[in-house]
Amino acid sequence: CYVLEKRLVKLISFLAIFVIGIKMNMLLDTIIFITSFCFLRKYANGYHAKTFETCLVYSLMIVILAIKYITPVLLIYPQISMIIFLFLMLSYLSHIRFIDKKVYENKLFIRNVLITSILVIICKIINRKQIACTLLSSMLFTLITIKIKYKCGDKNEY
Repeated sequence: CYVLEKRLVKLISFLAIFVIGIKMNMLLDTIIFITSFCFLRKYANGYHAKTFETCLVYSLMIVILAIKYITPVLLIYPQISMIIFLFLMLSYLSHIRFIDKKVYENKLFIRNVLITSILVIICKIINRKQIACTLLSSMLFTLITIKIKYKCGDKNEY
């Protein structure tokens, strides 16, 4: 059945991602990243791989890049993290004009971006910089998937 297959695919993907998080000794960061990434991607209308295998490989690469490399750089250079935050906000605002889905989904996407942005700001204020940078990484990679879709002209729906 299609629904069962789709749920099994998600379960396998999440298990693989969590195993990677455990192996990197960064399970909490992985959970924060994947939760916020999925939250943002739900209405972002970004790139979708054509096959499950490709999707899994891309997902694992994104998690490793974000958690192992991007988030630590953002922690070391807080000025860069704020510049990226402002860049992301401007990019998301410009993206909204080009979303080819319903207005309702645009509003949900905007809501999810605002919620994530508020969480980043709160985490910065209460000195939870690791969480703030992980959230920023998820925002950055969500934007990358959007840009890839529109650059490649991809119309796949997964």
